[in-house]
Amino acid sequence: MSRYRPRKGLHWNDCLTNIRCEAGVSRRELADMAGVSYDTIYEVETGNRSPNQAVIDAFGRLAEGLRSNHD
Repeated sequence: MSRYRPRKGLHWNDCLTNIRCEAGVSRRELADMAGVSYDTIYEVETGNRSPNQAVIDAFGRLAEGLRSNHD
């Protein structure tokens, strides 16, 4: 896996990608967590698809984990 460089954009999909990468989770792992396909996560992160509730919840769990690690 290549080294992670945060996306500088302010678009929602850039924020979601940064959350996943900061948590050290691959797209495949996140897809498994959300019960969706890898392609769904890819499409969400590239801004070509809006996330469904399962995907939003999975990103939320990652963000919550990051927050608790910083507290």
